[in-house]
Amino acid sequence: MSKSAEMPFRTESAQMRFEQEEIGRWIDQARCDPAPVVAAIRHRTECVVQAFLKRRFKSNLSDADYEILLDRVYERLKRALPSFHKELHDRFVPWVLAIALHAAIDFWRSLKPTVSIESIPEMSDDKRPTPPEHLTRLKREAAQHEAFSDLELVLKQLSLRQRHVVWQHVANNVSYGRIAEELHISVEAVRQHKYNAIKKLRDTLSSMGYSSSRIGDLFS
Repeated sequence: MSKSAEMPFRTESAQMRFEQEEIGRWIDQARCDPAPVVAAIRHRTECVVQAFLKRRFKSNLSDADYEILLDRVYERLKRALPSFHKELHDRFVPWVLAIALHAAIDFWRSLKPTVSIESIPEMSDDKRPTPPEHLTRLKREAAQHEAFSDLELVLKQLSLRQRHVVWQHVANNVSYGRIAEELHISVEAVRQHKYNAIKKLRDTLSSMGYSSSRIGDLFS
């Protein structure tokens, strides 16, 4: 987990700041009726979200297309908002932007070509379709930020010692021997703490809908 991954969407996060109490109140209200809450969030975030998507996709979508896209972004947010964990309030803006990325990728893929193959060479660069590898990168980026928030939440379910072992060995590549010295326990105890912690993390992420391969990517 690099430092860049810890601060996703830094520019947009600086442009959309919300108080912890405000986010908590939104989540509580959304669990009863998300529509008015999302309408209020849209009013305060739509300009930043649209500018963010325009920078990411560098496409020539019309204003009408962007209006449809934004409707889909906030419709997806309305479905997801009640399940957001208030403990991750500092991840709220990156989470919203990850949802926007997913919605935009799905919207872009749904668009039908409006030009013939013969006309493509004459098109200017800014009107060419977004290449598939660009969509793949964006999809991966959005998924990584969502996974990071989920992983951060389930890590809190571990004991302090288990969390220390996982962080040092998996994230910082510290040896079992060094961790044993830090905790004043045996190497075998360190191995057992890691085994129990990883099993708990895998079981929890699996119950949240993560595939085995995606879970493996988080610990690779």
